[in-house]
Amino acid sequence: MIPRSYSGIVDLRSRHGNTNVLPILSAAARIVKASHHQITILVGDGGQAAGPSSQFADHVRLYSRHANVTVGFSGEDLYTPPEGKFAMVKRMVSQKSK
Repeated sequence: MIPRSYSGIVDLRSRHGNTNVLPILSAAARIVKASHHQITILVGDGGQAAGPSSQFADHVRLYSRHANVTVGFSGEDLYTPPEGKFAMVKRMVSQKSK
């Protein structure tokens, strides 16, 4: 999760997983590049408000080999990770025993 004051580039990559931008952040960002395993977005003004000679902007690069990568605004976007296989089997066994 990134703060609402973030202003710059967010680069998400996952070699074998998916990349996801949560809805509230998605509404406030511009997509620069997107594919199934990579997405680059510009959030805020990207440092342009200080003028074209300004070199100050935020930049984050998140990379994963096997997991999904998800980003959103801290305290605004809600993310519930998908239930893992072990948790799903445990839930099914506990429901069956009742």
